[in-house]
Amino acid sequence: MSHVTSIIPFRISLVAIWLSLLFTIFASTTLAQDAPTKNVAPVVFQEHEIGKLRNNVGKEVIVQGRVATTSSSSSGHQFLNFPSGAIRVICFKDDLKNFAKGGPAALYEGKSIALTGVLTQHGKNLQIQLNEPKQISIAVEKSTQPVNNKREPFVLKEPSPGVFVTPAGLRYAGRDPEGRTRIEHVMRHAKDEPGRPGSHGVFEKGSQDEVLSLVDEAWKLSQAKGIKPAIEGNSLAYTVPMGRKIGYLGGKEGTRRRKPALTRVFLVVRSDTADVVTAFPK
Repeated sequence: MSHVTSIIPFRISLVAIWLSLLFTIFASTTLAQDAPTKNVAPVVFQEHEIGKLRNNVGKEVIVQGRVATTSSSSSGHQFLNFPSGAIRVICFKDDLKNFAKGGPAALYEGKSIALTGVLTQHGKNLQIQLNEPKQISIAVEKSTQPVNNKREPFVLKEPSPGVFVTPAGLRYAGRDPEGRTRIEHVMRHAKDEPGRPGSHGVFEKGSQDEVLSLVDEAWKLSQAKGIKPAIEGNSLAYTVPMGRKIGYLGGKEGTRRRKPALTRVFLVVRSDTADVVTAFPK
């Protein structure tokens, strides 16, 4: 009898130990679930950085860019369209009530925005769903009134050997297939070559600072006006109306046509970068 009574306290003690262990595991699990997690700020991308964006599908991101155009589908959904066409921003019909009269299409067309949302992929297209206004902040437009009539001097920086960066952020680096630097390549269009076959766009003002400053101006206009580039391989080609004569048609064709005036800049940059491939009047 004494043997049996000695076993009972032992079993009770063993049960107590197991209960204590289970309570400890439950408590630690609950605390781990209730512990606050650190908020990771979304990474910021420019709307044309297609390669970088594709590497962040499934993540919350911030995409910056100018809404070039807006559109609506027959089913009532609205879309915001960036210049590069890299991302589709969709606001479904049921969410339009969250926005002021006219919906996102009326509110954000022509605006420079920062859009926060989860990046998804539908077929070959990247997409962000727009559900409510708090996902978007609008950049404050800088005054277009000139402070004075003096133009800022054009300063070309060289952050590393052979790499040159303009005030607008364009980069001239590497060489063309014929071995010229990218600046030398662009500067071929600073002087007419009458014997050159076909047509040849020639800048009206031919100094290096004047030419590169004009290309800078075209680059800034392309971004401000939301000009959609043509995709040429791994490059983006912008045709930018400058609103004035910036050059003339040279080469044999230009000579035959008495060198007609050109008012647009044709600018090619590598995708996801501001690296200049070429630029000339068109």
